[in-house]
Amino acid sequence: MKKVRLIYQLDLRFFGLTFENKDIILEQIFLLMQHLGFSYLDAYRLPIWKRNWFLGRIRQNLEQQIEMQQSKIKSNSSQGIFKKTF
Repeated sequence: MKKVRLIYQLDLRFFGLTFENKDIILEQIFLLMQHLGFSYLDAYRLPIWKRNWFLGRIRQNLEQQIEMQQSKIKSNSSQGIFKKTF
């Protein structure tokens, strides 16, 4: 007797993660591993609120670094305007 595998097209996702959710979680885990040196299991086992806090903190640090770089570029370019060239 041949076994038949049934595929249900119902949209019941209450008890499981969709592919999109899995992709988001893996992206979060990757960022924690890349920027903070977490192991995969440590990042995976973090409660969601802690994982979100760490990711928010990474974003805040990166934004501060970008602002500092932009202010350095602006200050360096404004200093060159008033230099004598002779």
